[in-house]
Amino acid sequence: MSTVNPIAFPNIEMVSNQACLLSFCQVISETTSNYIAQVTQHLKSLDGIVDLVPSYTTLLVVFDDDHYDRFVICKTIRETIEAIDPNDFALEDHSEVVIPVYYESEVGPDIQDVAEHCQMSMEEVIKRHSETTYRAYAIGFTPGFAFLGNTPKEAPCSA
Repeated sequence: MSTVNPIAFPNIEMVSNQACLLSFCQVISETTSNYIAQVTQHLKSLDGIVDLVPSYTTLLVVFDDDHYDRFVICKTIRETIEAIDPNDFALEDHSEVVIPVYYESEVGPDIQDVAEHCQMSMEEVIKRHSETTYRAYAIGFTPGFAFLGNTPKEAPCSA
């Protein structure tokens, strides 16, 4: 069964004998992220999948090479994606994590510089930063280091 997905079908490229990279598009967006999240959820259920590493516009699929060769894994991924209900791509798979932030100058010595650069008070910088809900598009190499998106257009300032 072929489906109509919100973005193009991913390009599948072998990056090792145990991993392939799915490239979905070049645009970082909520739509792309939702698409990648749904594909990730469906691929998790497959036997022989060792790890799935989603990022802004890609998904790394690490697999057991005793279970799949490069041809079978690509075919399995294609068939899995084609079988996903197109309505599932609109679903958001997320949970909210609230991170307490301490803004005092002894731990954030540049906060006054940011406020001056943006021509705002420190209180306004803190208010704008803390009232924003950010989306984690990827988790970095350091545990808990998230790459965030959805910076509001009226962010305190741009570099």
